[in-house]
Amino acid sequence: MSQVKILIAASGSGGHLFPALHIARALREECADIQIEFVGTGRPLEVKLIDGAGYRRHEIKLGGIVGRGFLGVLQFLFQFPKAFIKNWKLLSEFQPDLVIGVGGYASFFPVSVAMLRGIPTWIHEAEINPGLTNKILAPFVTRASVGFDRSTMLRRSIEFTGHPVRPELASVKLCNPDGGRPRHLLILGGSQGAKALDEAVSSIAPILKSYGVEVWHQTRPESASEVQKAYEQGGVKAKVEPFISDMVAAYEWSDLIISRSGAASVTEISIVGRPAIFVPLPSSQGGHQTINAKLLVDGGKAVMVEQGAEFSEKLRAE
Repeated sequence: MSQVKILIAASGSGGHLFPALHIARALREECADIQIEFVGTGRPLEVKLIDGAGYRRHEIKLGGIVGRGFLGVLQFLFQFPKAFIKNWKLLSEFQPDLVIGVGGYASFFPVSVAMLRGIPTWIHEAEINPGLTNKILAPFVTRASVGFDRSTMLRRSIEFTGHPVRPELASVKLCNPDGGRPRHLLILGGSQGAKALDEAVSSIAPILKSYGVEVWHQTRPESASEVQKAYEQGGVKAKVEPFISDMVAAYEWSDLIISRSGAASVTEISIVGRPAIFVPLPSSQGGHQTINAKLLVDGGKAVMVEQGAEFSEKLRAE
């Protein structure tokens, strides 16, 4: 039997890249004789994560449409022919047995070109309300899986798999069994940080100090030194990092989490059993981060603070 070849299309944020890497890892465990390569748009996080994991990565430049207005549409149309041809050439050279898309505009051409060439395709949708790319592709792909059983994806046959996460999370022990006051606060702004959470530090620092709470804060790279200084001035012991490489250790350390509510974050926080304060990304497509957060909020496992007027005061109150 010849070697199985799989191409995974993933780009942009950790919300697409991490599940793609977890899928690749699981496939390797299932099949020893397998070759997996990635295709994306060449954003810095792709280089860090995909190259760091030892996979071959292909770059095909492409911009998204959602939220970018008329100029974004024009740019996409201008890039369309070149991106289509490059994806056709990539599939001709690599000759994959399967093309996997995990959502986002970077998945559109690899999956659609594979369909035109008769190559089996599989898309995974992380959010309850699917993004534009998966909405378009869903009726036509070979297989489709979803992270939430209440997904609104329109398709006859859908596999509810749950969202791919790192298996090491299963080893994270439950915290605060005696119901004591939290001492370790983990703040997660997503793979690219969150400006609102960074700016709220000076407001919440006094209450953190009064309760003796230590902080581990994943911030935007450009804000790291400023956020660290804000904690120091507030008398709060804090570890500030632009990227947390060992999330298992971070979850193990924490007993309370403030986080964006992308699908991966909500899933992982539910697995490790930490109470959470979710701050949905206001610009998320279709308000999907708010919808995600409500899954745990409705179950009494989290609360939600939405950005807007008096955000810092509301966050401090929660």
